[in-house]
Amino acid sequence: MSETAGAKNGSFAVGSDKEIYQLQADSWVSTDFSGKAKERLTGLCGLRHSLMSLLNAEQTNIDETLMEEIRKQLNERYDLFTTKYGFISDSANQRVCKLDPTNYNLLSLERDYSAGVTPTQAKKLGVSAVKPSCGKAEIFTQRVMIPWVAPKSAENIQDALLASLNVHGRVDLNYCAELLGTPVNSLVAQSEGELIFNDHGNWVTKNVFQSGDIKTKVSQLETCGYTDQLKSQYQSALNEALPLDVQFEDIQVGLGAAWVPASVYEEFINTLCDGKINSYTKIEIMYLNNEWHLNLSCLPHSLETSLGDNNYPFSKLIKRLMNGRGTEVLVTDPNGKRVIDKESSLNNELNSGLIASEWDNFLENNINVQNQLCQIFNEKFNRYSPLKALDNMMLLPDSNQSIQLREHQLKAVYRGVTEGRLLLNHVVGAGKSYTIAAIAHELVRLGLKKRCVIVVPNHLTSQFAGQYLTLYPADQITVLSPDELSPKVRQASLLRLKTGSSIVICPESSFASISPDCDVEKSVIESEICKLDQALSDVDQSGKRFTVKNIENRKANLESRLLELANDHRKKELSISDLGIDALFCDEAHSLKNLAYDSTRLTNVKGTNTPTGSKRAFDWYLKVKSLRASNSKGNGLGVYLSTGTPIANSLLEVFTFSRYLAEDEVLENSGINHIDTWVSAFADIKSDFEISATGSGTFKPVTRLRAFKNLSQLKSQWSLFTDSVTAKELLGYLPKLEKVDGNTTQYFDAIPRITGGKAQQIIVEPTELQLDFAKSLVERASNFKSSKVANDNMLLVMNHARKSSIDMRLLNPNLPPEVSGNKIPATAKVVAKKYHETTSIRGTQIIFLDLGVENKDGRHSVYSDLKKQLRSLGVQESEIAFAQSYKTPIAKSELYSKLNQGIIRVVIASTNPSW
Repeated sequence: MSETAGAKNGSFAVGSDKEIYQLQADSWVSTDFSGKAKERLTGLCGLRHSLMSLLNAEQTNIDETLMEEIRKQLNERYDLFTTKYGFISDSANQRVCKLDPTNYNLLSLERDYSAGVTPTQAKKLGVSAVKPSCGKAEIFTQRVMIPWVAPKSAENIQDALLASLNVHGRVDLNYCAELLGTPVNSLVAQSEGELIFNDHGNWVTKNVFQSGDIKTKVSQLETCGYTDQLKSQYQSALNEALPLDVQFEDIQVGLGAAWVPASVYEEFINTLCDGKINSYTKIEIMYLNNEWHLNLSCLPHSLETSLGDNNYPFSKLIKRLMNGRGTEVLVTDPNGKRVIDKESSLNNELNSGLIASEWDNFLENNINVQNQLCQIFNEKFNRYSPLKALDNMMLLPDSNQSIQLREHQLKAVYRGVTEGRLLLNHVVGAGKSYTIAAIAHELVRLGLKKRCVIVVPNHLTSQFAGQYLTLYPADQITVLSPDELSPKVRQASLLRLKTGSSIVICPESSFASISPDCDVEKSVIESEICKLDQALSDVDQSGKRFTVKNIENRKANLESRLLELANDHRKKELSISDLGIDALFCDEAHSLKNLAYDSTRLTNVKGTNTPTGSKRAFDWYLKVKSLRASNSKGNGLGVYLSTGTPIANSLLEVFTFSRYLAEDEVLENSGINHIDTWVSAFADIKSDFEISATGSGTFKPVTRLRAFKNLSQLKSQWSLFTDSVTAKELLGYLPKLEKVDGNTTQYFDAIPRITGGKAQQIIVEPTELQLDFAKSLVERASNFKSSKVANDNMLLVMNHARKSSIDMRLLNPNLPPEVSGNKIPATAKVVAKKYHETTSIRGTQIIFLDLGVENKDGRHSVYSDLKKQLRSLGVQESEIAFAQSYKTPIAKSELYSKLNQGIIRVVIASTNPSW
């Protein structure tokens, strides 16, 4: 084998006998390829050799003439191959090329590939055939890699620190001293307390020292043994980042906040008793197992009834309020059913408001309590400062030099490398893929991590791999497919992964096949049992009488689960640690939001996620726990999550991402590691009256998670692990587009603004049939018992309302179009008008529609009807597509390509992001 540059296990090469061989376990093994497949592989092997030879040459200082000869060979081989067999990206070539693990390196040679329209497809669609097309990558015409040599000297300490970060990923005093030609102790004497700081034994730059838990760092200065001058310098640096104390009037202290001492609540109730207590009165409060336990007996009758009533006295009501529970009262009706007692529930709601007012008055009139709570709040929550990233710190020496990351991307890379974890909250279009690729590459290059796994949605696997190799064309990466982790070949694939590339790109469906460490779930359960034991011990030591049955039951359930794990003798798969994985990346991490939680405060509370959570989220949580254990000795957590919508459906998503990325550092240290304690500090649970979903025609009290509170402190915690770029901020980072017209130059935003500044609302008049049906829906919702629809309920009413608002034929396909609705005809007219107006530039439109998809079971298809109406208005049928028709990743890529080129100009799709 003479041309094997870039080959790795699984790669092909051409032998001296012109046959195809494959590298298996470091030995070349003959294959039985023949015919066209053999010809294509032969050409592709030569291309890979030329590509990798050129990249190797660009990374060294070989003679420029020799380098250009290799570049010329690459061009000649590529042109010859594409002339005979088509582009590398063509499906016929991919059938054989994808068998080689270096396939994605070859695909990176092509830019903006379009499959075109084959003659067969053209004939079927009634359009002209379009040849496949793509552009050549930059490497065909210019040097993309510049050899980077670690600096041998530095003019000043700042340059030495910059070099150290890019060579070692941290402040290395020996290296910095070597660059400056000075002893280490002299370097420390010159710069400690100004440019570098000793942070828990690690030397860091000033901005790093000024981030994290500032108050802990301040408290530790006393025991660090610094001289008075050095201590003053450290103190001064920390003071610059130390959050200012929040005044009491800016703190929202809800009744039942877990961070408030029980003694304050006891004092509050004592105050309400107004001295009318006796020897039998008991006011005992304790926070146990994330729940307030109250032992209230023999309170004054006047208190019990003025802030409660005979059926639901104050002592019973306040227990529910302090634990964030609803106050509706259920009774049994004559038919034996449990129903809401409207009068008692309303009384409870009114009395709840009175108790809340009394709590506010108590706080307002008690200066000592204010001072106490102010001190506790500031100590617990107002102690963090996020890292102030600099965009000029990361040089990215191995990257494609024709691509320059923007300021916001470089800042995120710096944070990712420096902090060892990150939630990349960047809007669509901010270049998250390049940012993720740069962080992963730098972690490996700097020796901070050994193997990074980047998990992406299935249909984006190839696209992400191509983007990664566009930025780092010389990297050897492993791209897994779902087939490679199927049960039959999983073990062999994982073993190959264990000894393979340092960068692995994995589809999300396959990631579940990689197990978390086998003892991590056991460790989580044992930790919970320890907390319950501590709660039981606290009760014993307090001498107070509280019911602990719930705590004991919870402990018994956890012990039962431990026993199940101990008796699970199934064969264990290779785990995260077994495979040497020490960094995980998740692109589109909003799929991880639904993490299970155990709560008493959020029972029957609307606006929360499902408590049972999803298997995918819990699988990720256990794998993060695995990394937390294995990376505990340094180099950061190694978890990087990326999404443009971290908070979309529930306020609890803030807590969920905190569990992934800052469970110990923030949640545990602040005493808010349980969801109930977190909610009591940062979210408002409120009850209000809403229309009954049972169709009774009345209102009922509904408890919801309605808003954030103490937002400034929550934001400071969130910023510790989140790098955010909003749409408005992104416009500031992107260059302006220029339009020169004669002597006049106009500048435009890189991201076009919506015409008119906001979405246009088009009002469509309903038909008489739709109006009549809407009236019938109101009648049904007012009393389901008398409804003529079988098993009628509010969900069914809402479903019928959605369908009827679009097209009545979704409910009755036999209705004539003219009475069924005007939305679809109106949509067709708007789309057709824009279609004709933008024909010269091949303008593309997307219609989002979740109902009435194409089907074969006789139901009315709004998709087909809309397509028919568009055709009648002059829109070419061949230029209309249904996104659901493109099911496989290859088919989806083809759709995207045709949309980008304007071959398809109108696509109808659901709001499901998977298309």
